[in-house]
Amino acid sequence: MGIWELLTKDLMPSRADLRWKEPWLYRIRLRGDLVARLMFVTSGWMAATAGLLALFSVSEKPGGLDVAVGLGAAAGLGPVALTLFFTKHVVSGQVRIIDGVIERKTQYTGWTGHWTKTARWDLDAVDPYRLLVADRATRPFHVLVLEFDDRCELIGVPQHVDLKKLADLLCSCGSRVVSAEAIAPQFVKSVSLAFAMTAVGGSGVLLVAAAMAAFG
Repeated sequence: MGIWELLTKDLMPSRADLRWKEPWLYRIRLRGDLVARLMFVTSGWMAATAGLLALFSVSEKPGGLDVAVGLGAAAGLGPVALTLFFTKHVVSGQVRIIDGVIERKTQYTGWTGHWTKTARWDLDAVDPYRLLVADRATRPFHVLVLEFDDRCELIGVPQHVDLKKLADLLCSCGSRVVSAEAIAPQFVKSVSLAFAMTAVGGSGVLLVAAAMAAFG
């Protein structure tokens, strides 16, 4: 059992025809921009630390570098990390199929709080279901694509899930399951690595200048 499965394990699991945990960070992994996101988080931390050091340089009772780094993490790293890793557009959830319904429950964080969202779709509301298997997704998980008239939804499926059983359940209400070749562009659009590198470089310059002003 992996860390994600352990942390999200149901202590009192309810009845379901099939249930699973979506792979950890699978939406970000599909975009292939994990490094860029981590760089933005780092740049936020550095920029906030630089701002605090700049304030310390003109303060009568300045704090030390450790104080600036610690408060910088709270002021810069935290909000940027929340935005890039814990919003409803990127978090993974818990999925189950029961009584002709597919249900996904996610927990996500925003600027003002923490929420739980449960989305439900009747199995016959989608036809066909499109399944992108791990080999074609070039990731160690499958992706189930639900297409509606005005929107598209993705559901991550770990490799341990029995795909035949999944397909049988999806087809039990008259829908079809077909093989997908690709995923809609909006789900694979990545954060700019060049922009992230620029942000890190700029915040690094600010941090060095602020440190020199505070301690030089």
